[in-house]
Amino acid sequence: MQLYYHPLSTYCHKVMIAVEEKGVSYEPRLVNLFDAEAKAEFRMIAPLGKVPYLVRADGVGVGESTNIVEYLDHKFIRAGNRLIPDDAEAARQVRYYDRICDLYLNQGIAKILIQGLKPEDQRDENAIAEGKAMLDMIYPQLEQAVTDHQWLAGDTFSLADCSAASPLYYCNMMYPFGDYPALCAYYKKLTARPSFAKISAQAEQALKDLGLI
Repeated sequence: MQLYYHPLSTYCHKVMIAVEEKGVSYEPRLVNLFDAEAKAEFRMIAPLGKVPYLVRADGVGVGESTNIVEYLDHKFIRAGNRLIPDDAEAARQVRYYDRICDLYLNQGIAKILIQGLKPEDQRDENAIAEGKAMLDMIYPQLEQAVTDHQWLAGDTFSLADCSAASPLYYCNMMYPFGDYPALCAYYKKLTARPSFAKISAQAEQALKDLGLI
């Protein structure tokens, strides 16, 4: 099983955290998204050219981060931690928080990060403002969720937490959530979890290698 990834991608981190939680082995294949030739070669494997992309042992490709995690959780149902509950209502909650983390938390911090990588005089302040507005909208909902439960979508670690972890890592650097004590406590708990600690350490090293921190 091969996983094509980029070390700074939040969507890749979602899958990599899930793999660590399941405790299954895989072969990581780094894709240099900044190299045109490497991207062209990757498109021969993944037609949309998007990471993460999983190639199963039988050669079948699986794309899109949530879809990959769903596949892994079902394929290795007895391995490691279950990431999507059997109970229909609990599973719906998990998928809901996974979705809003992708659409608001992840997209919000992505707008800020993309502009932050540009020279200051080339940054789009409107895009930054849009990103901050998205985060200002989602932080209170996440605060309430982790006040009500031990983890984001309930009292067990799930796909929802895999989805939230990496965007919160970048938010903590670029647009901190210090006004939300329960969210801060939740993030601290995430950082202590071995799966996230491993993946965030890899992301930090990649940021250092690129001279971004």
